[in-house]
Amino acid sequence: MTDPAGRYRLPLLPAGTYTLRFEHPDYAPSSRTDILLRADGAIRSRVALRPSSGSQARSPA
Repeated sequence: MTDPAGRYRLPLLPAGTYTLRFEHPDYAPSSRTDILLRADGAIRSRVALRPSSGSQARSPA
């Protein structure tokens, strides 16, 4: 889950290779593979989700 600004944190992950998957009902899913996290390391990843084909047809509430 992200905060209101879209930032996220995954604390305390052990070192290893990961895949990040981003999903939201109004957007097409996106993933990043082969992300290498080293011990005591941090990684920043910017992600821009694209609207799903069905979300453009929705009217605002």
